[in-house]
Amino acid sequence: MNATKLCSIENCDKPSRTRGWCEMHYRRWLKNGDPLIKRTFDTPEESFAARTKWRDGCLVWTGSLNKKGYGQIRVDGTMVRAHRYAWQREHGEIPEGKIIDHSCHNKACVNTDHLRLATFQENSANRSGPENVSSKSGLRNVYQHGSGWAVKVGKNGKRHYFGTYISLDRAKQVAEKARQQLFGEYAGRG
Repeated sequence: MNATKLCSIENCDKPSRTRGWCEMHYRRWLKNGDPLIKRTFDTPEESFAARTKWRDGCLVWTGSLNKKGYGQIRVDGTMVRAHRYAWQREHGEIPEGKIIDHSCHNKACVNTDHLRLATFQENSANRSGPENVSSKSGLRNVYQHGSGWAVKVGKNGKRHYFGTYISLDRAKQVAEKARQQLFGEYAGRG
């Protein structure tokens, strides 16, 4: 008869899964570095203070991240994005039709000086690099065209053409200027 191994933590009668610990103690170790530490907070504000750290001008969320890299915090039993929580605690409700944009392009940043209201279109324009990672140029809005590099920027369903250039550096400069012209402060990076 196979005896089920139990968690090696004293007085824990759950089955052993990894490192000799049950699932709960293993997760605590992953999260806190110690299988015995159960970090709970009485308020979202306590959780927010304990799970943020200043790094290179950004207030970075060090707690759990969702699959897209955004911080998550539990508020009144519901998981919400940490940057939205940060915005709302300082500025109030997010208006209908608006979302929170990261001007720093760091999805884990919750520094409200780096957050701003934006429409979905503005947020989409404010990218931190090329949308197509297999792009031969490696640059946003710059595409190989014959022996040169074409600059094309889309806005409101229309493709704007800004010429073809022999030099990739020149095409990069033109693309940055074109995005600035079309999107202003939401031009993003290339």
